[in-house]
Amino acid sequence: MTTKEQLLQELEQASEDLIEATLGFLRSAKADRQNTSTSEASSDNPLLSLLAEFDEFAANMPADEVARLPIDGAQQHDHYLYGTAKRKS
Repeated sequence: MTTKEQLLQELEQASEDLIEATLGFLRSAKADRQNTSTSEASSDNPLLSLLAEFDEFAANMPADEVARLPIDGAQQHDHYLYGTAKRKS
């Protein structure tokens, strides 16, 4: 049995809280690994560094928070930034 199969078997038997914690850990570990591999390139380019930080932030956001984000943010940015009335689509 592969490590991935063992992990999937354990997840099938785990509580929802443990699964959420495991998912958070996995995302954090992936972001750390990605940051390690891109840190040399991004240290020369501030834009890549900023994008790497954003990727890490986004990877660690819980799914319920992502679901609450507005889907019309680009079209309605004045509404979300300044509280103006939403524009008609």
